[in-house]
Formats: sequence, structure tokens, C-alpha cells
Amino acid sequence: MRHRSEYLDNVKGLLVFLVVLAHFLAETTGLSKAVNAVYIVLYTFHVPLFAFLSGYLSRSRRAREQAPRRFLPSYLFAAFGFSLFSDLVFHAYAHPGQPLGDFLAQGLHYLGKAALSVFLAPGPSWFLLSLISWRLLAPRAGRKRHLLWALLAALLAGGVGEIGYALSLSRTVVFFPFFLAGYLLDEEAFGRLAEKARRPAVWLPAAALFAAGVYGLRRLGVLGYDLLYGYTSYEKMGFGFFQGAAARLGVFILAGLASVCVLGLMPRKATVLARWGRRSLPVYVFHSFLLPLVAIGETALEIGLWYAPLSLVFAAAACVLFSSSGAERALGAVSAGVGRLLFGKREGEEDPDRAP
Repeated sequence: MRHRSEYLDNVKGLLVFLVVLAHFLAETTGLSKAVNAVYIVLYTFHVPLFAFLSGYLSRSRRAREQAPRRFLPSYLFAAFGFSLFSDLVFHAYAHPGQPLGDFLAQGLHYLGKAALSVFLAPGPSWFLLSLISWRLLAPRAGRKRHLLWALLAALLAGGVGEIGYALSLSRTVVFFPFFLAGYLLDEEAFGRLAEKARRPAVWLPAAALFAAGVYGLRRLGVLGYDLLYGYTSYEKMGFGFFQGAAARLGVFILAGLASVCVLGLMPRKATVLARWGRRSLPVYVFHSFLLPLVAIGETALEIGLWYAPLSLVFAAAACVLFSSSGAERALGAVSAGVGRLLFGKREGEEDPDRAP
């Protein structure tokens, strides 16, 4: 089964690269219709497919039981650290030459703000919090009929304005059907799916339908950022309930079509992507600390359209850097320390699942 592990690592590596790339591209989406189209396409499938794959890798009892201890420390570090670092960096940029005492005093304010931010799941940290919830929910919704209820809940969530950004509640509900779909597949079923997706008679029509669907929804004016992010209500997007639910269902179909293409075209043997996939967690967590620096760079350097292709290089460099053994050990040390504070001394070995 070695080849299958390498295959899954390749898929995870591609997805974490696309996550990093999409975050870097966000700074240039308003400069070009082409860049904006690429950004939209990435968001139609990379989070849903990541959730699907995470569900498939969460089938073991240990993976489910250890979810809080496995991911809560990383989430707290990612949420708290991202909020504090972002505020300090933006403050330092806006107040150059500020006396050290004033800067430290302001830092105490941001420290309290960062502590509260863990209830908001800021930046990319939201996926880790949702992953914990999904792993705990999946055993209670582990029947195929529950997938229909999960899909219905995802469509209904957009009609409830109170379900929003805080605690990643909306995105937990919206992307849960993809996680549950992966969770419901055993190894044999997943293998059949991957093999069928390799056939040109499957992935070529899927690619054509995906392209047509993206074009159609864009022409209708319903395929926007807010719908893809998963935390904005239909009302705030300017949709009626049924229009918003139909648009979300259309996006879900697009995600499924694109996922078939990715699963079908991904190499079975290990590539450079496999290393990124094996250590996707440190890549996911640590790349978020680059985002405020990228935002400041966009402002200070008046970044133009030239940054869009360069972001490919930056995203690859970030994946190489943060998939190193040093980055993995650093996150492991931080998570172990936070975990001991939360749960006490750990018994046994580390959870073997590698997610997100």
C-alpha cells in the first residue's frame, strides 16, 4: 500500500500549496480579471477537497478520540500567534520610530486582543478548529443518510445570519458534507474512486463541466468570494434564501467536479508534493505568519500585476521552508507545551494521522 500513501501525500501537498498560493494571490485579485478568475477557481475546490481528504484520513478511532489533543494546541497557537503578530507588524509599520515603551504598552493591548481572537478563529486557523469539530461529529453522523442531512444543513446555514465567522461555526457547517463524504469511504471505496477518476472518460467531461459551470455561475453573478469563503449569510451577499441555496449547491457541484480531476491527474509515485503533504500541518500553520508581511509589502512597494506569477515562487518557497524537519519540530514543541498545559502529560505515541 506504499504507493497509495505517496498518492495521498501528493494530493495533500498540492492542496496545501494551493492554500498558500490563494492567500498570497489575494493581494492582487483586483488588478486583473485573469488573476481573479484563478483565485475564484482555487477557492471552488481546494478547501472542499482538503475537508474530504481529512475526512477519509479520520476514520480510525484514535484519530477521532485524539482530535482535541492533536489539533487544539496547534489551533490556539495559530489563532493567538496570527492575531498578535499581525497587530504588532501592522502597528510597527504604521508607527515607525515609536518609542520602545509605547510600543510595548500597545503590545499589551494586542496581547489581550489576541487572547480573545481564539474565539473568532482568525486567518487560516479556522480549518483546524473545524477539523476538531468534524472529527468529533463524524461518528455520530456516520451513516450515508446523514450525508443528506449534512448537505441540507450546509444550505440552510446561509439563511441564518447569526451563524457567521465566530468559532468558525458557519464554515464548520458549510464544509462538513465534504468531510463526511470522505469519512464514509473505506479504503477500498476510495481506491475505486481514485482509479475511476484516472480514466480520461471521467476526468475530461468533469473538467469540461467544471469550466462551463464556473463560466455560467460567473455570468449569473453569483460566484463571488463571500459564497466561496462559507461564512457570509445569503442576505449579506444580496441573495434571497433560495437563490443563495441554489448558488451554494452549484458551488458544491463544482467542487466535486474539480476534485475528480485532481484525484484523477495526481501522480501515484512520490513527488516533491509528497513532502509538503506529509508535513502539511506546519506549512498550514506557519505560512499564516507571512500574510501580514505580504499585505504590508503590497502597500509599501505598490505591488502590481507582476506579483501574481511571483506569488507562485513565494508559495513554493514557503512550502519548502515550512515542510522542513526543523519547522515540524518547532510546531511539535509548541503544540506539546500547550497540550501539557491543557491536558496534562501525554501518554502513548503521537497520533499517526497527518492532517490537515
